[in-house]
Amino acid sequence: MAVELVAGSILSAVIEVLAKSLSTPEILGFFKSHKLNGGVLEKMEETLNTLNGLLDDAEEKQITRPAVKKWLDDARHAVYEAEDLMEAIDYEHNKRIKEMAAELQKIYEKLERLVKHKGDLHRIEGNGGGRPLSEKTTPLVDESHVYGREADKEAIMEYLLAKNNANGSNVGVIPIVGMGGVGKTTLAQLIYNDKRVEECFEVKAWVWASQQFDVTRIIDDILKKVNGGTCGSKEPDESLMEALKGKKLLLVLDDAWNIVYNEWVKLLLPLQYMEQGSKIVVTTRNEDVAKVTQTVIPSYHLKVISDEDCWQLFARHAFSGSNSGAVSHWETSGREIARKCKGLPLAAKTLGGLLHSEGDVKVWEKISKSKLWGLSNENIPPALTLSYYYLPSHLKRCFAYCAIFPKGYVFEKNQVITSWMAQGFLVQSRGVEEMEEIGDRYFNGLVSRSLFQQSTYAPSYFSMHDLTSDLAEYMSGEFCFKFVMDGESGSGLEGENSCKFPERTRHLSITSTLHDGVSKIFPHIHGVKHLRTLSPLTYVGGVDSEVLNDMLTNLKHLRMLSLYRWSYKSSQLPNSIGNLKHLRHLDLSQTLIERLPENVSSLYYLQTLLLRECRNLIELPANISNLDSLQHLDIEGTNLKEMPPKMGKLTKLRTLQYYVVGKESGTSMKELGKLSCIRKKLSIWNLRDVANAQHALDANLKDKKNIEKLKFIWNGNTDNTQQERDVLEKLEPSENVKQLAITGYGGTMFPGWCGNSSFSNMVALKLSGCKNCFSLPPLGQLLSLEELQIKGFDEVRAVSSEFYGSDSLTEKPFKSLKIIKFRGMKKWQQWNTDVAGAFPHLAKLLIAGCPELTNGLPNHLPSLSILEIRACPQLVVSIPEAPQLTEINVSGGSNGRINASVLYGGGRCLQFREYPQLKGMQQMSHVDPSSFTDIEIDRCSSIICCQLDLLPQVSTLTVTHCLNLESLCTGERSLPALRHLTVRHCPNLVSFPKGGIAAKDLRSLVLEGCLYLKSLPENMHSLLPSLEDLQLRSLPEVDSFPEGGLPSKLNTLCIADCFKLKLCGLQALPSLSCFRFTGNDVESFDEETLPSTLTTLKIKRLGNLKSVDYKGLHHLTSLRKLSIQSCPKLESISEQALPSSLEYLHLRTLESLDYIGLQQITSLRKLKIWSCPKLASLQGLPSSLECLQLWDQQDWDYKELQHFTSLRTLMIKSPKLESLPEDMLPSSLESLEIWNLEDLECKGLRHLTSLRHLHISSSPKLEFVPGEGLPSSLVSLIISDLRNLKSLNYKGLQHFTSLRKLMISRSPVLESIPEEGLPSSLEYLKIIDCPLLATRCQRETGEEWPKISHIRCIKIYN
Repeated sequence: MAVELVAGSILSAVIEVLAKSLSTPEILGFFKSHKLNGGVLEKMEETLNTLNGLLDDAEEKQITRPAVKKWLDDARHAVYEAEDLMEAIDYEHNKRIKEMAAELQKIYEKLERLVKHKGDLHRIEGNGGGRPLSEKTTPLVDESHVYGREADKEAIMEYLLAKNNANGSNVGVIPIVGMGGVGKTTLAQLIYNDKRVEECFEVKAWVWASQQFDVTRIIDDILKKVNGGTCGSKEPDESLMEALKGKKLLLVLDDAWNIVYNEWVKLLLPLQYMEQGSKIVVTTRNEDVAKVTQTVIPSYHLKVISDEDCWQLFARHAFSGSNSGAVSHWETSGREIARKCKGLPLAAKTLGGLLHSEGDVKVWEKISKSKLWGLSNENIPPALTLSYYYLPSHLKRCFAYCAIFPKGYVFEKNQVITSWMAQGFLVQSRGVEEMEEIGDRYFNGLVSRSLFQQSTYAPSYFSMHDLTSDLAEYMSGEFCFKFVMDGESGSGLEGENSCKFPERTRHLSITSTLHDGVSKIFPHIHGVKHLRTLSPLTYVGGVDSEVLNDMLTNLKHLRMLSLYRWSYKSSQLPNSIGNLKHLRHLDLSQTLIERLPENVSSLYYLQTLLLRECRNLIELPANISNLDSLQHLDIEGTNLKEMPPKMGKLTKLRTLQYYVVGKESGTSMKELGKLSCIRKKLSIWNLRDVANAQHALDANLKDKKNIEKLKFIWNGNTDNTQQERDVLEKLEPSENVKQLAITGYGGTMFPGWCGNSSFSNMVALKLSGCKNCFSLPPLGQLLSLEELQIKGFDEVRAVSSEFYGSDSLTEKPFKSLKIIKFRGMKKWQQWNTDVAGAFPHLAKLLIAGCPELTNGLPNHLPSLSILEIRACPQLVVSIPEAPQLTEINVSGGSNGRINASVLYGGGRCLQFREYPQLKGMQQMSHVDPSSFTDIEIDRCSSIICCQLDLLPQVSTLTVTHCLNLESLCTGERSLPALRHLTVRHCPNLVSFPKGGIAAKDLRSLVLEGCLYLKSLPENMHSLLPSLEDLQLRSLPEVDSFPEGGLPSKLNTLCIADCFKLKLCGLQALPSLSCFRFTGNDVESFDEETLPSTLTTLKIKRLGNLKSVDYKGLHHLTSLRKLSIQSCPKLESISEQALPSSLEYLHLRTLESLDYIGLQQITSLRKLKIWSCPKLASLQGLPSSLECLQLWDQQDWDYKELQHFTSLRTLMIKSPKLESLPEDMLPSSLESLEIWNLEDLECKGLRHLTSLRHLHISSSPKLEFVPGEGLPSSLVSLIISDLRNLKSLNYKGLQHFTSLRKLMISRSPVLESIPEEGLPSSLEYLKIIDCPLLATRCQRETGEEWPKISHIRCIKIYN
């Protein structure tokens, strides 16, 4: 059908239905029988038809003429009033007769006045008709649908790929600025997915900035994208800093609307330690945002695309699937339309979708010459307005209704369709078409016109572009209203601070980031008396039932009401809900209700009743069968005991997830039989209460052709196995069923229909808890079966040839099966797997909890990729012939474990642990070696020789605790793929292959605990040219490096407890930068021992080391980090001993050390001194220190700390710290951790105005948080091990206006939060091992919960 020249006003469909209703026999008879003036009906119908003729002209002129916009809104209001009244007449019949007649007269007069005051509006011939044709963004893009952006892309790529930022900082920013719909996001997507970006940047992250620039949320999003979890003891920004430190990042912040400079600085703080060359791309409509974010590079202003590119994009959407001849036929008009899109990609795409496959050239010409091209709204491009204008009337209503969704909101398709149905938007023009089918057609029409766009979240989820959302909001006017309440402003109407709603509002949505935000709005709604939709898009929270009752009493015209997650303590709904006579859609999901008011049964128009996850609901109203309009009853997750009587009267019911057979009403199966429209999914519970097989037959399941998922559930045990079999026999379903589950069946065998090949649509079957069955049904001939689960068959001892079906000789059994799972088969002993051709497509096999199963698995499984065996101790597992096998998990029992899993980087690892059958790599002959990149062999006592050349594709090999392993051998082949080789705790390993290991790409080699190994591999220098990391631990017999020395690329060397090994030749390693040396008898170092290239040196457990002097380390001019630990004889470190390049020094457990000379090392930034008892003073330390840790240092004079004016981080743990005198600590401190503090007032911290992080621990006398003694600058406060802490002093805490994180741990007597609550700035609260407080802070139920419920992230561990 062609699109009409005028598609019809948003009111056209309403008026048509309304006008027809005025002349129905029911209404005419009603007026005649009550002696009412029927003439008003005739006049009103005539007035409505006249009004309808003016609406199209009004819709066009409203864009530029406010008076017309007001006239059109008045008309809509009057028509909606008439619609409400006619519905009330239809419902109430003999009630309020004279009152309703008077109301009808008033509405007629109002409509008549509107027609008289039409001004210059004129009738446009033709009626509606036509062919039904910022979400959170993601980096996904179809590049074939992008035109004219090559030059823009390359211009930005040139800057992104530059190695250094022009301003010298680590992070460079480039803002992309442009109007809405011009393609900023698309351009950023093209850049993000470019291969050059993949190669240049180590880490990428795409984050949607949105209208509210929330730094905390953005940091959390970046952390998720870079796979860096938030550390429980650290702020998210600290976690992000650690995750990105030294890495090169590309960050895209898409769709930023408003960024304040201070917030931008907060975001940049954790990014400052990234690698030079990191970049941030910001897309925005706002030049002010660009000015805040840009660095020295100017903003990139994205222009519109050319007319030719606009035409190409338009044609892509308008002509997809058409032949070239058809394109040329419409090209003239099409190019004119594309030209008028003025280079705006979104407009071209939307209009292309509107005209997709439209065959009437006149329609194209009419649109190209439309007056709407000359009209404008400052926020909406004319092309989008035009696309709306040419929508059919029924789609205009559906589209405008979606103005209730906030920008970026993701909505589910079926929920939107049921909402449209509740509003009466779905018009049944053909009687055979179901409402859902009409709604699906409407929805797809809006998708095809690009007014809805599919979300990446899931196939059934969609969203609207911001400009499209603006268009819906403008066209819906004051009739659709979205109220947004956020945590910062308290409340707001997306820009205003008000809680007033327009009087004419018909559809209202509420969104709140606050726990109780929605409940605060409800008291203000009762005045919106024409409201038809009340839909909180976030959960309702604790609304008082009296407030709810007052509100509902006034909202008499509601058609759709959601109280989703209403959590008030009362479990009763107010009776006023039964007075909502117009109600079509009621959502009470996840509420605490136990029963519905009986008067709910008088809601005769109700179509949808959602009770999902109402865990306390135990019964439905006895008269629910009166709801003869009910189509969807969602009772999933409730605890109903039985169904109410006369359910069979609900003949329109299409959704009913489960049906409960009552103990006293087994005959109710006959009522189920009358529900012939049920589709998709049905579970029947309590089948043990079905009295006889005839009752089961009454359910008439065989004729319910639309059920796709079916479940039969028996509860308890039975003494009558034959009756159970007879009942199941009569429950034979339709052959259209796709998924079937049978649970708790008590028969000894299955009826004949189970496994019948006529069930050709069945793809999934689950049989569970059938404890009396001694055999499995013949399932092998279910031709489409893809997944089979069998669990809890206690009496089955053998799975024999009958399992495969009677036709197994002519047809491959289980020809489509992909997954089979056996669980909990207590007596199962044998499985007959000798059936030719069975399981040709089986991809996953699981057997668990079958303790008596002994014989092997099927030998030939050509498609098997996953094998999992658990708790089958007698089953001898041999890897089957399975060339595609990639994941194996064999665990439990005495036969050890085989495991194969996917690694984080995408590779695959095959593990053998305590597997005595493994004797060598040749046993993997059935498995394609290329499937695995990593192999681990652990505690396999039978393996003697590991032949490496049988694993040519393996990059990582780890062998540990194989006590009888004697050698590694390679044959004559090299190991081209081997990157990492580790051998640990194999005491009998004595040799490597003669001549060495030829692995030219080996990067790391670890040898540990090989007690009898006497020498390292030969020719390491030449055969291992890529070796970078060598670790030698506990090799007591190795005394030298191989002839020729170590490989020249060696970067990291660790030698631990190799007592005979002599340090020589290290000076010849030009790349060595890290050396760890542990457990040796060296007494000192000289210049010839260590190479000057070292940047990191760690010395530990050198029992004879007495001093570090000038000759030992001073020549290490590149040394940055030095750690010396557990050297009991080390007495001094001279002033000239350490190189001036040193930045980090850690001294730990040095019992004899009494002097360190560090004052000349001005580069030293971080110093840790732990358990060095003879060091008694801070004198001699450089003033450049930024981080200092002092652990278990007794009798120190901490007053010297005030001279360290560069100090940022300080940790003090002293056996007893009596006090912190004022001015003892330097004011530069930003982070302080202090243990064993005796001073209860912390006055010595008051002057630390830069302090952001404070940790107080192990202060047994502390009974309250000394808030008044702490600086107000704190962002994070951690309190731990305060055994006598009794209270949190709110008076002391209230000045912490910046506090975001509070963690309290191991404070057993603390039991309450201050009455005034915690600071409003708090975003993160963690409570660990505080049993009294934890109980009182339980979510929703705890006494203290209201005081903390506003906090975004709360974690309680007890």
